[in-house]
Amino acid sequence: MIRIVVLCVIAVCYAGATTTTQIPKTTHPHVTHEPSEHENFKFFYEPHTHQLVVLSGPDCYVFPLSDTERTSVHTDTGFRALELKSLALLNTGTKTPTTKDQLDNRVARVCGNHATSIYMVS
Repeated sequence: MIRIVVLCVIAVCYAGATTTTQIPKTTHPHVTHEPSEHENFKFFYEPHTHQLVVLSGPDCYVFPLSDTERTSVHTDTGFRALELKSLALLNTGTKTPTTKDQLDNRVARVCGNHATSIYMVS
């Protein structure tokens, strides 16, 4: 009698094990991603010298402003226009290397201690 009970338990366990479905494992193909690219520009208007200072990493760019630009820098649209103009001039303008000693103290302070290259851009 015990043999019959043991055989029944084994049969039930075996039947349950063979009918249990397993969740299929899916593998997703490895997709290569483009590396992220970014640049960081900071724009400062120095009101005493009327110059626009642009910081990008270790580089500091100083732009003189015309009388019209000195007025428009005080509006959001005007400042935005100066930002775009200065970015364009970084590609097409003349960059003259300079040192902090040649800058006004206020502009040198805006460039900060991390600036290793300073340029006057026109």
